[in-house]
Amino acid sequence: MRRDGSPSGEINESRESSGRVSGRAVRPRGDGGGRRNGPRTSERFKALVESSLDIIAVLRGDGRVDYVSPAIRSVLGYDPGELIGQPYADFLHPEDIEVAIESFGGILLQRGASAMMDGRIKAKDGTWRLVEGRAHNLLHDPSVQGIILTSHDITARRQAEESLRESEERYRSFVEAASDIIYALSREGIITSLNPAFETITGWPREEWLGRHFGGLLHPEDRPLATHLFARAMNGEWDGDPREYRILTSGGEYVATELLARPQLQDGEIVGNV
Repeated sequence: MRRDGSPSGEINESRESSGRVSGRAVRPRGDGGGRRNGPRTSERFKALVESSLDIIAVLRGDGRVDYVSPAIRSVLGYDPGELIGQPYADFLHPEDIEVAIESFGGILLQRGASAMMDGRIKAKDGTWRLVEGRAHNLLHDPSVQGIILTSHDITARRQAEESLRESEERYRSFVEAASDIIYALSREGIITSLNPAFETITGWPREEWLGRHFGGLLHPEDRPLATHLFARAMNGEWDGDPREYRILTSGGEYVATELLARPQLQDGEIVGNV
């Protein structure tokens, strides 16, 4: 196998008693002097390909499947022999075919060219799995004579990313619509986020205070306690009780507010205060 993940050997067919091709194996070539690798090397190479969790496929110049590794069973549910000779495009989601053909056509024009490819592939049970991988043009290589396509399933990862995005959007919507002030501070006490309610209650534009220390908003008599409690929160000492502070308005007056502060965690570490 080459460093880019593509097989670098001869592709040999295996057939059933009826003569139907049930699969193909990739056998490494001999060295430049014409000597063939021994049985142990050949078996080791075969084991590497067949035990890979990634799907390794060889496509002909016309886009038909010439070889596919056993990983196809665990990822998509097909027996390798079911795909041999079939157009790869037949398994792609209709909305992804045009982009795939464009990428496939692009690497066909240049020997040794490669490109990243992703898209939805239909599994045997009828569901769609999202895969990503790299296609490498080795049509010019007499031992391969095909497009090497190495891909892996990213369905679960993409679903997790989508769930996180939706969760962040819901939180953002909640913060933006809240009638109470919701803020975030860095470990140094710098204001990093303010919701629209801040403007409603204080009259200040949010941009006026973003990037400034929170102490400037508090009544001088309230700053010592606020600073002390902030320092405790940064050390993980948070009692969860709300405190009443007086906040400076844009008109120069102070308005009494009840604030609840808690440590902000990121990857298990305290990075600020919300």
